[in-house]
Amino acid sequence: YIVVERERAFIKYGSFKTAFTDTELASYNRTLSGVQGSFETLKSTVYGDPKSGIKFFGAHSQQLADHNEFAATGGSLYYTRFRGLIQGGEKLRVEVRDKIQDLVLHSYDLVEGQDYEIDYKEGRILLSKPLSSIAGSDTIASNDILNGSPVFLIADYEYDAGPQAFENDDGGLRGYTHVGEHIRIGATGVKERRQNQDYDVRGIDATVKVGRNTKVSMEYAESKYEQTQEAVSYNGGLSFANQSLLQGATGTPDKAFLLKAESKPFKNFETSGYIQGIHPRFSTDRTRSQAGTEKYGYAAKYKFSPNLYARYRFDTADAARQILPLDVTGVSAPYETFKNHTGQIVYNNGLWLAETEYRRQFFDFPTVNLLPTLLYADQYKNVISEKVGRKFNDRILPYVKVQTTIDGKGNHQFGGGVRYDLNHQLAA
Repeated sequence: YIVVERERAFIKYGSFKTAFTDTELASYNRTLSGVQGSFETLKSTVYGDPKSGIKFFGAHSQQLADHNEFAATGGSLYYTRFRGLIQGGEKLRVEVRDKIQDLVLHSYDLVEGQDYEIDYKEGRILLSKPLSSIAGSDTIASNDILNGSPVFLIADYEYDAGPQAFENDDGGLRGYTHVGEHIRIGATGVKERRQNQDYDVRGIDATVKVGRNTKVSMEYAESKYEQTQEAVSYNGGLSFANQSLLQGATGTPDKAFLLKAESKPFKNFETSGYIQGIHPRFSTDRTRSQAGTEKYGYAAKYKFSPNLYARYRFDTADAARQILPLDVTGVSAPYETFKNHTGQIVYNNGLWLAETEYRRQFFDFPTVNLLPTLLYADQYKNVISEKVGRKFNDRILPYVKVQTTIDGKGNHQFGGGVRYDLNHQLAA
């Protein structure tokens, strides 16, 4: 490739990653060949963010993109759905998802040669370390005997579709600017010109920062047709379930919206909340698992002392009205309405850990087109859990746990385990 750089600006001709990942809804992250450019001002806000920025790309491609999600198996070997991958075109990351709402808690990118090796011809991915199927969770009540937040390996890659594949023109533009020191507004637009169905996504976003302890982000986006093929595997790639648009590709734009807020308004108290809606035909590589749902929630935490805190969390999820009634639309869903209250008291002095948790659930399951889950199998309404452990060293925590339900279906558990902190983000 050829690149011309100066300070915070560059223009590149050759292969590149589009890297439109500044936002969650209008994301677009493919590996293409063409022209790419980026510019950010040298002047920064009081928070260290560039005052303004713009990036763009234009490409002519013949390869196709695929998005694979692998539920971590505890092993290190995974196979992509298609073979004949374009060398250097893969982007791998690990996602840890909330066990209650299935939202992404955090993720991190993997580096070839350091975190994994890949056979492009066979689509074989070999991780340098086994990937645990669950990660540590900040709640202890569980529908499953194995408690924790589910872990997924995400593989976005390009593959050779053969000499008869239709050539596409791809282009995108992303820009943002600050209004004063505290408000940033941005916009994103991407278009793929395809043989029959041109993909299009457009979004606007805003971020407000008030001091170091308060941040509010808002996004709205619309898309038309499907961004990329998607599939999920629960056995390391031996088989896949296709994840197409819930209500098919009609060419009518569908929308998504997201609001997140977090704040520490005074000493020892922190709070956060979110509102999210992903309509059934909205499509980007990061939203398929949330399609057809509307969710919102709130959490608050207060520290009574360095070793003792209380936490409350409320979450609710509804099937989007666009897919109801299910018997008419033909869509399957795990629930029509789900609500969850969680209260905790936690003591942790660095050596001893003691947690007490109370959870209350409300649910309304469809009578037709039900997508079975553990929530449906264990329809308890009230549960109390207790966990006690003592650290063996800085990373290893042996513990015992007990859980009992008060009403609804019984889910009584007693057991123990060992928590091992792999790094500052992930624990097994």
